[in-house]
Amino acid sequence: MSETCPPEPLSSNPIVVMAPRVRPFLGSLASCAFHVRDEAAFEADAAIDAIVHDLDVLRGRRPEDKGPLFCLVRDMEPGKPFQIMRAAGLSLLQDQGPTVARIDDAEGWIAGLQRHLDPACAIVVREYLNPDAPGLDLFWVILPEAAACSLDCRDDGQDRQIRISMEGSRNGVAT
Repeated sequence: MSETCPPEPLSSNPIVVMAPRVRPFLGSLASCAFHVRDEAAFEADAAIDAIVHDLDVLRGRRPEDKGPLFCLVRDMEPGKPFQIMRAAGLSLLQDQGPTVARIDDAEGWIAGLQRHLDPACAIVVREYLNPDAPGLDLFWVILPEAAACSLDCRDDGQDRQIRISMEGSRNGVAT
């Protein structure tokens, strides 16, 4: 087994092994496009201001959009605007793997995004080279009421998903 992947659970209880704490958005990343509830409140939030100072927060608008779309990137090209709606985000949250650990949101970035995210949207972020998860790729799913992060481990050619949920999780989905 790879040193970077946590061991398999020893029982049938799916919440046995604790993966490492992971801080969000420390590596190279790109998110899908997302709408916010109130653009002025989004831009005035201290947590969002911290994100803006650490990441590139891109803004754009398609003709059919009701307001601007935002996208988070660092050291990557954003690509074409791709939006994940709430139902798809919920499905992605439910498809997370069985091993649970904690998201370290000490900076309040996840909570800030949750506060302002349009309830009809989800944010999906693909992150690489996060120092809290060396050798692993992270897949973040953020909804206004929940957030999770999967670590993609490579072990003998087999991919395993490890769900990381925020403190205060309920039924395996972070609140």
